[in-house]
Amino acid sequence: MKRLPALLLLVAVVFARHGDAADGKADRDAHRLGERINEYRVQHGLHPLVLTAPLSELAHDHAADMARAGRLSHDGFRQRFAKARSPRCVENVGSISGTPETAFDAWRDSPTHERNLVDARITRMGIAIDGRYVAFFACQ
Repeated sequence: MKRLPALLLLVAVVFARHGDAADGKADRDAHRLGERINEYRVQHGLHPLVLTAPLSELAHDHAADMARAGRLSHDGFRQRFAKARSPRCVENVGSISGTPETAFDAWRDSPTHERNLVDARITRMGIAIDGRYVAFFACQ
């Protein structure tokens, strides 16, 4: 699929605008996790998700909130959903205790989280990591 390399480049550009040197590893890990999500979607006959700055900001803010609180949560989902101005949004959160691939594997192996990854109605995503907390926020 010719679109996948262009989308992966877009992912790299959007992630790069968020960070300084201290955030470099988190940005690279988020980029890898976004790649894995899109590879999985393509394997299931779905279009890759387009990374957008507005959804990336929402994911970044939520990952930072979880890091500050020191716990996983979906707190504020309704507010993120309203800010996205979309008819449908889904969200996966997690804790990165290893590699981005292990976080992806945990989502893939959980029926509820996996359903969000392969929701054919979603077309755009934001993904961010703060410390060990990751937020994936995707909308139609």
